Amino acid sequence: MVRQGLGDGEQRNFHFGRGWLLALVLACVVLVSTGQAFDGQRKGFVAGLGIGVSPVAHWTIDNSPVTVDEVGLGINGMLGYAWDDRNMLVGENNISLYRTDKIGGTRVVQGWSGVAWYHYWGQGKRKPFTMVGLGYMMFSTEYDNIQGDGYGYVVGGGLELFKQVQIGAYYSGGRTSDTYWGEKLKASHGLLNLLVTMVAY
Repeated sequence: MVRQGLGDGEQRNFHFGRGWLLALVLACVVLVSTGQAFDGQRKGFVAGLGIGVSPVAHWTIDNSPVTVDEVGLGINGMLGYAWDDRNMLVGENNISLYRTDKIGGTRVVQGWSGVAWYHYWGQGKRKPFTMVGLGYMMFSTEYDNIQGDGYGYVVGGGLELFKQVQIGAYYSGGRTSDTYWGEKLKASHGLLNLLVTMVAY
């Protein structure tokens, strides 16, 4: 059973997890490869940033009454490479920021980070796309330092409205684990992000 003090309000470190390290490494790759980056053609290096809403931000702790279901601010960021006009492989963070009263009114960062493959379909200017990725789920709370990471996945799809702007729905899920007050804390996660993303290429 999770310690009764869960969410009592002790403030400790509040962090985003290892995903930002992956983004930093990929950013360095882009900066040293500017000869192929951002020339208006999808083939080459790509970078994207999106914002929207997370209508589903869910996690539940094993063997505990703690279950969180909230609506949050959805954000994604990507850096990677497109080997043609239809396919790109990116390092991506797909996260949600919100506050929950289930654990003392704490702020929470929850999301997925890893490598994703995007495929664009059709011949027109408004191309539908699908994506799938593997990596890890992570979450962190502002109070009591409840956190963890573990395996995770993401699937999604959407539409390129016009050049370099797309809308999409992304569902990520997975499991996290961490040690809290000497106990193993395991949780299941589900996150849905609806985002508008600008993709520079």
